[in-house]
Amino acid sequence: SDQGHVPTGGHGGEERDVRHVQGCIAGAGVPVAVAGPVHIVDVARAIADWVLGRIAACEGNIAETEHRASLLDAHQINYCGIWSGLLTGASIAQRGDRTQAIERLAFTAELADSNDFPLCATIARLRAAQLGHDRAGIDAALAWMTGQDIRNPLRMAEVFAPGFPT
Repeated sequence: SDQGHVPTGGHGGEERDVRHVQGCIAGAGVPVAVAGPVHIVDVARAIADWVLGRIAACEGNIAETEHRASLLDAHQINYCGIWSGLLTGASIAQRGDRTQAIERLAFTAELADSNDFPLCATIARLRAAQLGHDRAGIDAALAWMTGQDIRNPLRMAEVFAPGFPT
């Protein structure tokens, strides 16, 4: 849109009914000066890093998972930090440090919440609850996902955050 990025998310006017785009890949709450232009090639690189990181996590390739998480962090874009946190949580868990993995996932959930990525936040909380054997946390995450019409929440978690011991 030629209307510019709105700090609360989207493009166009500040009022929701005059916005041309309600959401933006730069994220809600990102100040215009910080967001700057987001180039499609950067988005493609980030998606590739996330996909390759998830494949590495599925394969138990900790070094590659951590490498892809690092590349995502380097983008310094909200969704990349969230995806990086999910990958980092998996690699920490694969190294056997459940406590540190739970802490990283809690941080990732907060980051996702503050950037209006509720599914990623819920999946981070689900993975943390699974690692901590927290039945109430698992049930809460699964209930939220089911309430979003996700038919198989555990499979969705495997798509977004693979590589966690079950």
